[in-house]
Amino acid sequence: MSVNAQTAIQTYNWKTYTSFNSVTTIVEIQDELWVGTKGGIIVYDTAGKQLRSFTTANGLLELSVSTIFHDEKSGSVFVGYENGIIDVYRNGSWSHITDILDASKQYPNRRVNGMVSREDTLYVATAFGLVFFDTRTLTPLGQLDKFESLPSLTAVNRIAIWKNELYALTPKILLKISLQNTSLLSLQIANNWSIVQETGFLKDSEFFTQMKVSNQYLYIANSDFVFRYNGVRIDTIDRADYPIRDLQIVSNSIVYVYSAFSIRFAGSSSILYFSHNEQNIPIGSISAGLFTKNAFFVGFQNTGFGKVLATNSFNLFQNDGIISNAVTSIGIDSKSAPWIATGGNPAGFGFSYKLEDRWKFYEKVNTPFIRDNVYDNVSALENGEVWLSSFGVGTIRAIPTDSGYDLIRYDNTNSPLVGAVDSDPNYVITGQTCLDFSGNRFVINRWTKNGPLFCVLTPNNEWKTFGESRFTNDNFEYDQVQMDRFGTFWVKSANRFQQRGILFFNYNRTFDDKSDDIWGTINETFGSNMPNPTAMAVDDNSVVWVGTTSGIWRIMNTSAILQNPQRPPSITRSQLLSNISINHIAVDAINQKWVSTNEGIWVLNEDGTEVVQILTTSNSPLITNVISTIGIDKKNGIVYVGTSIGLQSFETPIVTPANQFSLECYPSPFVIRQHSFMTINGLEIDSEVRILTSSGTLVKFYNTTSGSLNWDGKDMNGQYVPSGIYIVSAHSGINNTTSVKKVFVKNNIHGG
Repeated sequence: MSVNAQTAIQTYNWKTYTSFNSVTTIVEIQDELWVGTKGGIIVYDTAGKQLRSFTTANGLLELSVSTIFHDEKSGSVFVGYENGIIDVYRNGSWSHITDILDASKQYPNRRVNGMVSREDTLYVATAFGLVFFDTRTLTPLGQLDKFESLPSLTAVNRIAIWKNELYALTPKILLKISLQNTSLLSLQIANNWSIVQETGFLKDSEFFTQMKVSNQYLYIANSDFVFRYNGVRIDTIDRADYPIRDLQIVSNSIVYVYSAFSIRFAGSSSILYFSHNEQNIPIGSISAGLFTKNAFFVGFQNTGFGKVLATNSFNLFQNDGIISNAVTSIGIDSKSAPWIATGGNPAGFGFSYKLEDRWKFYEKVNTPFIRDNVYDNVSALENGEVWLSSFGVGTIRAIPTDSGYDLIRYDNTNSPLVGAVDSDPNYVITGQTCLDFSGNRFVINRWTKNGPLFCVLTPNNEWKTFGESRFTNDNFEYDQVQMDRFGTFWVKSANRFQQRGILFFNYNRTFDDKSDDIWGTINETFGSNMPNPTAMAVDDNSVVWVGTTSGIWRIMNTSAILQNPQRPPSITRSQLLSNISINHIAVDAINQKWVSTNEGIWVLNEDGTEVVQILTTSNSPLITNVISTIGIDKKNGIVYVGTSIGLQSFETPIVTPANQFSLECYPSPFVIRQHSFMTINGLEIDSEVRILTSSGTLVKFYNTTSGSLNWDGKDMNGQYVPSGIYIVSAHSGINNTTSVKKVFVKNNIHGG
């Protein structure tokens, strides 16, 4: 499938937002705390001040960190990941080792489990064995994927150097080899490794996961027991009360980090319990720990990282990440702030929005008012309100104020919303909210029996219901609603496995008079071969775009249903993306369609006949090709991309056209090659833009429906223009208006 290069969209200023709340490892490096998470790395000082963070936007190749190691000799920080990538931080910049990742055919599971170094060799424990690298050049030195009598591709869960011997901990066996006068080639011979084993020590149920060394002992552990090796024999020294997630050494004594809110000191009855932080907020299960200079730092599975103050007292450090890496819905409010929802059934992580440079979190542990974290859809309305639908706790209405937003939650206790099941009337599931021409907010009562399809909040904050008679004795489930310019609501079925399709209705702005209501359903049983929908969008021409598991359909001439609702409008299938499953459809400022799929982002022109652009991980900074949702800030041309592993944004020149010319050209002066482009902003709809020399010679011509465009400093022949004064002339044929601006262009290469 060809893409029109002439209409390809410029994308720039990419940013990646991830959650740093799911901690996997903690390392102290030169008085800094490097915290590895499933969303990248965040670095603190020991007082809890955030120093910096790293994601794929500023150096990393991956996000889900499995281990971090500091090699003091080379001054390098080595970061391992689930997929085998190793990122290397040295002298303030990142480089990358991809040899393990590239061996995907040979080693299906390539997780990096641990690293140690000696002299100039990096020893890497992986899910298939050991790999060796040169710490200076980062080149591979060899590998070992078979130990003694163990099966091939046996995982090495941890690696350590103790008393001049290299130890490899597999799930069932502890192995060792002397490093004294041993060549690197000898390390790669399976029979040179010996098994550390005693009668009665190994049991079928053992699955070793942890290993740490002190001056006197080497400690290993599974989820239940801690063992100590003195170089001669292995002793069982303690049994844990809860599953062990990590081991730490303090003054040559071992400490267990439990997953159930506690820390146990070996050989002692001393246990630190802390289920709350200093604000008395529950903090969840422990995932990693670190003792340093008489301070104890702990990371959690879902709630971040911080410092133990005392028994049951904890200071949770703040970070600049988002609330969760899972993003299911994005809405852009009237202040151009992005809102994200993180999921509904069976679980989510709440919702948040970006306030200036930080994210404001709403999660049940710090905002009990929201009741649960199962918020899965955002509706940003034209009146400035933001509504958030949930899977079981009603809906949230966010009302803008000078300082932020006031929140009101509606459920069956303070609105006509009805519970989803007879056994629990409080279990209220809602869908999107839509604003009509009269300022009424239509809230989908998503899944209920004998209840209304919509609960409607009027501008006077009075509740009405709509659609009861259409669904008597029927279980329905709809989740998405948009209104066209004729006042017709289009409602998408939430269950792709039930043939409910797309519902349409127009109530003719009369709640009480049902006789003039128009209803209908477009699905396979109504004469259309369109499968059940997975996504829906109503564009600026009132065309309804419907995504399915096998491409896109368009519902055309939607005004026809007002004359004859029994005869559906024409429905056509797009020839583009015909065999691709559609996750979401968004409409930009010039009526182009941004389609999220499991194969990247597809941008279609206004009528869907042409692919304008395809964005994937191979041709853009996208962190994954599996795109859940897209939100577009039409005012500023910013596109937000939601995935299951984080949120990304990038800028485009596609913005809402101005009602009248307010022409701006920046930067000024425009320095070719120093600046990527000059932005021409404040264009009216359907503008012809000419860039001319001071003597009137045409340099470049554009025709755009956007309110902005970027000029790269090149003329019609693709050559950079010389330094000088240039004239930007913009004319709107629709409004018959013209605006002119002078700009100075500097080109040092051409002697300017």
